Amino acid sequence: MCKNITETHCDFPRKIQPFWRAIYKVRAEQGERMSAWAEAPPFQANKDTKIGPVQSLVLKPHGNSMTVDFSPPFPPVSDTFRFKYRLYYGKEGADDKMEVSLVLTHYVLDNLEEQTMYCVQVKASTERMEGQTSDPQCAKTMAREYSGKDLALIVTVVFAVCGICCFTGYMIYRNHAVLKRLLYPPFRMPYHMQEFLDDPPQQLYEATFNHRDANEHDDSDLVIELTVLSEVDQTCADPNLVPAEKT
Repeated sequence: MCKNITETHCDFPRKIQPFWRAIYKVRAEQGERMSAWAEAPPFQANKDTKIGPVQSLVLKPHGNSMTVDFSPPFPPVSDTFRFKYRLYYGKEGADDKMEVSLVLTHYVLDNLEEQTMYCVQVKASTERMEGQTSDPQCAKTMAREYSGKDLALIVTVVFAVCGICCFTGYMIYRNHAVLKRLLYPPFRMPYHMQEFLDDPPQQLYEATFNHRDANEHDDSDLVIELTVLSEVDQTCADPNLVPAEKT
């Protein structure tokens, strides 16, 4: 496969299939001198390949978002090494990490907290093999940048809200009497009670007059009794007053 090379590595041609299980040998040569063959254990690419971490992991913050770009561990070899990725990210020093599954090497993290340090790691894998997780790369988000359209929209909304509030206040002030009648209607006695008071039954009149006469009679007796008690009290209060002798 590789002959008369001076490097200590060899790239085998792509015609070798990943599912082949092969035995590889190597020996050193110097002129006519040759070493013994060194034999590696049997190797099958789609089972024994060690997938390293992704390469060139780069973070670029943009306001409260961040773009993530990276390269696969090595160029894909046939469909056997079709990579898929898992991206982990979170605040620096936090134990909780968010996980995102990817098939591309570009991703945008949205809705991040402004001016906060975030760290990202990526791991490549295939259907049969798990790769190594990359070293964390950290970057700090920036303050959100508002465009001219955003500022114009904010100003328009503020003026619209102020206009609605002013118009509502003016209409309430102008029609406060109508609103008062609608919200607080005048008290009206129920119809059956009003009819009863306008034309009460005859028995009610008789009962009322009888009760009044009884009260007047009780009041007169009470006055007489109070008058007698007053004379007795006066006699008791003045010791010089002697009652008249009976004849």
